[in-house]
Amino acid sequence: MTRSQLAMSTELLWAAQAGDFTAMRRLLREGADPNRRFMVSGFTCIHEAILRKNHDMARLLIEFGADLDHDDNANWQTPIMSAIIMEDVEMLSLLIENVATLGAVADDGFTYADYAREIGRDSIAEFIESQLASGG
Repeated sequence: MTRSQLAMSTELLWAAQAGDFTAMRRLLREGADPNRRFMVSGFTCIHEAILRKNHDMARLLIEFGADLDHDDNANWQTPIMSAIIMEDVEMLSLLIENVATLGAVADDGFTYADYAREIGRDSIAEFIESQLASGG
């Protein structure tokens, strides 16, 4: 008898919080949903990997179909915004390489570069602008 999807999803969230790559890989291979949301924050495992600067886990989640534009959470925070907050250029590059929407613009015209500058991440804003200029 196999575990329920709910049980696997709960274990997946625990693995994300613990940074347990081995458990995460096993659960994803068993069919756990890489886009399962944490109940309170609404974040997914990719957000957790980014906030922990766990590049290997982020790559694994991407391989299994993590939503790189997920923003249906308490802060409307996308994975790119999480990488900006963490000042993690390597993670930001990983997201861009895997087609996260870097050129997204909010209804009020606010861009990711604007967001980076607003929170004092000027070098990240410059990186984003250079990526957009080069077609990244």
